[in-house]
Amino acid sequence: MKKHIPKKRWGQNFLIDSNVINKIISSINIKSTDSVLEIGPGKGAITLSLAKKVKKITAVEIDSNLCEILKKNNPTNMEIVNADILKIDLSGINSNIIVGNLPYYITTPILFKIFKSKLNWEKIFFLMQKEVAERITGKPKTKAYGRLTIMSQIFSNTKILFNISPQVFRPIPKVESSLVQFTKSADFQINNYIKFEETIRKIFNQRRKKMKNCITSDMDLNLSGKSELLDKRPEEITVQEYVDLIN
Repeated sequence: MKKHIPKKRWGQNFLIDSNVINKIISSINIKSTDSVLEIGPGKGAITLSLAKKVKKITAVEIDSNLCEILKKNNPTNMEIVNADILKIDLSGINSNIIVGNLPYYITTPILFKIFKSKLNWEKIFFLMQKEVAERITGKPKTKAYGRLTIMSQIFSNTKILFNISPQVFRPIPKVESSLVQFTKSADFQINNYIKFEETIRKIFNQRRKKMKNCITSDMDLNLSGKSELLDKRPEEITVQEYVDLIN
């Protein structure tokens, strides 16, 4: 088989360091009863090791050439799906663990697709650009805190497990990466996800302004007893305060 040439249009950067690969697999702490959805398995750097430890693994890979490589070592409990993760219906996938080395340019769309889906996930482990990881795990009153922070943290407890040097990938990316863990939680109850997401998007489009200049009457916010928030900027308001405002 011909050597695979990484395709820039799909953001392909392959892990080549066995120590990092083993560290990632160890961090996932998989169980034999788990079912895994892997997004972008590539050449199978962690796929085959995971397959030995789990009940089932569904590997979604957009590149047909990589799917052929995976099929050469295809274990019986692995299903290979040659498709774009952003275009497939996730409702038919039954996986409690999701893993992936995500292309940097579509990390946010992939996350939002999962959050909006009916996937019954328990934990997510995503390798992503460090800057995006810092936004996901951001805290109020910091530059990193924003729309992605809130939309991630209403569903889960987020944590950066460790950072990864560009040198362990081929081709070598220009940025550092992080492995982020999302643990599903029920800390916040959202009455209308679509309304919540749209309102947060509109507010953070004007994050430099005070809230009183970001909101509109059609948002139908619950401002009763919360007028002190109007003089704050969007990044100064906690996730819980946004839930109380929008629900």
